Amino acid sequence: MLTQYFTRAATLMERRSGMAGPYLDDFIKWLESRGYHRSTIRLHIREAVNFTMWAHTQGFTLRELDQLALTQFGDQLARRNALRAPNGKYTYPYQSARLFVRFLAAIGIVTPRASQPSVSLPPFFQEFTEWMRTQPPAR
Repeated sequence: MLTQYFTRAATLMERRSGMAGPYLDDFIKWLESRGYHRSTIRLHIREAVNFTMWAHTQGFTLRELDQLALTQFGDQLARRNALRAPNGKYTYPYQSARLFVRFLAAIGIVTPRASQPSVSLPPFFQEFTEWMRTQPPAR
């Protein structure tokens, strides 16, 4: 599958060499099954590989790429002012990391942490809380 999206030997070797490498073909199938377009899949693959490279430098294993790793990655992007685009949406690095973490959870590689609040919060409140958490501090 990966060879249908990337053709350069060096690019293929780079993509396959990291901790995401063994899962990229299945990740592509997972994205395709959700209706993602070719150009978007290429971006998500590139950024998922970058996310796992970052995770490796931070000492995370593949099985630890859960919400905690994603939060730390988001915090690092926020410090560089690279978490959100000017329109307020998450940038591709974070979107791709989040998708890759969801994929890993869907195939059973990652076990979601049991850090859910005991009271179920409405989805809009959870989204707002996540948005507030990722905003840069007021100056």
